[in-house]
Amino acid sequence: MFPAHLTELNLKTPDGTPLNADNYLNYIKNELIRSAQLAKNAGADIPDTLGFTFSEDGGFGAPPVNGGATGGNMRPPMPNGHQPPVMRVGVSKRVGEYITDLDMSKYLNYVVSTQPLKTAPAFDTQGVVGQAASGENEEFGDASGSSVNFTPFSAGKNGTKVTSDISRNVTLLNPMNFIDDPLSSVAPHWYIRHGARDRDTAFPIPINLALKLQNAGKDVNFLLAWNRPHSGDHALDELFQWLRDIIKD
Repeated sequence: MFPAHLTELNLKTPDGTPLNADNYLNYIKNELIRSAQLAKNAGADIPDTLGFTFSEDGGFGAPPVNGGATGGNMRPPMPNGHQPPVMRVGVSKRVGEYITDLDMSKYLNYVVSTQPLKTAPAFDTQGVVGQAASGENEEFGDASGSSVNFTPFSAGKNGTKVTSDISRNVTLLNPMNFIDDPLSSVAPHWYIRHGARDRDTAFPIPINLALKLQNAGKDVNFLLAWNRPHSGDHALDELFQWLRDIIKD
């Protein structure tokens, strides 16, 4: 059902290209390459066993989402394909390699190898093939704290139905429903980070949110933070500088 859902969202990439099931995986790949290149420019060691292809000649610059990440700018190719030296802070050593491609199968295998994946479904688990309730089932419970199914699929497996009250709560907890709502007051500036090896929440969740906001004309600073799991990104100096720049403007 996801391809149809993606079409309904009517998202567009920063260059105006409609995002759909045909080009979505490539868009994720470009965001991962951008993340890895920024990290490599800052001195990180990116092994080619993860699926990346490196070159000293051609640089890669995936289009950022309305501003992209701060720091570590990727330079465009110079004449004859030569690149200027990229210096690490305080170290007179040329980084000198640019990521030109990524084998997504290899990379995704790396992500899932870091720790076990959740069962399917990942969130609405209560009563599905004998599974216990998840934290998400508890989130949609009532005032007494009881757990409930919140998707028709899992509710059907559990022999129940999603009530109108639960459906309303599902709608209220989804920001995608309110970004274009003329009655909503949406913040003008957004700083969104999601781990580049997060296996608890899928990449499309933050990507769709970032693009939805950008398509609505919001200032979005988005990055799949390199080598971060579900724990989040803690580049606080960058975050604080982003806040200072907003205050100055």
